[in-house]
Amino acid sequence: MKDLTIKAETLKREGIILLILFGVAVLVNVYAIITLDGSFIELFTQLGWTVFIAVVLYVLSGIVRGIVHGIRYLVKKRSAGATGN
Repeated sequence: MKDLTIKAETLKREGIILLILFGVAVLVNVYAIITLDGSFIELFTQLGWTVFIAVVLYVLSGIVRGIVHGIRYLVKKRSAGATGN
């Protein structure tokens, strides 16, 4: 069985994306606390939901990035095939 290697730059990029999305989830939580007149202790008590939302956003961003990558691949393949005729 072949080993899977992931480049350090890929790990760093994905970590940064996940960290940014976690920040977005925290900001959404702060917004909800302010608008619903909640207690700021909810920043800590609802941390599990915040992490869950961050993971969901990460998965959704991965799907979107995969679709964009697929479209770019198809466009590149089609334009390379058109010039080859």
